Amino acid sequence: MQSTLTIPLILGAVGLALAVLGLGFFAGWLMNSRIRRNRLESTKDEVGRLLEEGRQEAESLKRTAALEAKDEWRRERELLEQELERNKRALRQQESGLAEREQQLDRKVDVLESKERSLLKTEQELGNREEEISRDEERVRDMLRQRRIQLEELADLSSADARRLVIEQQEESARQYAARRVREIKDYGIANANREAKEIIARSIERFAGELAMESTVS
Repeated sequence: MQSTLTIPLILGAVGLALAVLGLGFFAGWLMNSRIRRNRLESTKDEVGRLLEEGRQEAESLKRTAALEAKDEWRRERELLEQELERNKRALRQQESGLAEREQQLDRKVDVLESKERSLLKTEQELGNREEEISRDEERVRDMLRQRRIQLEELADLSSADARRLVIEQQEESARQYAARRVREIKDYGIANANREAKEIIARSIERFAGELAMESTVS
């Protein structure tokens, strides 16, 4: 009978122990689940915090990089503007130098053109004077011929005496003519006027003397 009572007690104790064990396991599972949830939440929070810190750091780096890039761009722009200004100054100096040289060339051209006009005018005046000299020579020849004829007729001179007298008068007239022409040419300020006038007069005297000598020989 005792044995019969002991078995139910043992079974009850075993059942109670199993129940307690099950409750303990369930409680442990619940506790572990809560711990895992807490750890998961904590991990999520940590991950979120790290992500936020990373985002903020990335934004900060982005702003810093943007500021540095802007500063670098500003420095490069200032350098480019300075170089451009130097180039502009150099170009203005070159343009000023070119303009000055152009003005100098224009002045030289004006001087040359003025000299050319003066030379043309001088040549024209010399041409006119040569024509006048030619006309004067012709008049002198006519006058000398007439005077020789008059001398031969009025003074009954020989041809040789008449020729000598005419040549002397011709030389005197030529000298007077030369002096007058030299004064005229000098008044016009022609370069080397004295030399040119003397050459003209010398040629005139030679032509006069030669022509008269030929005429006298022929007569």
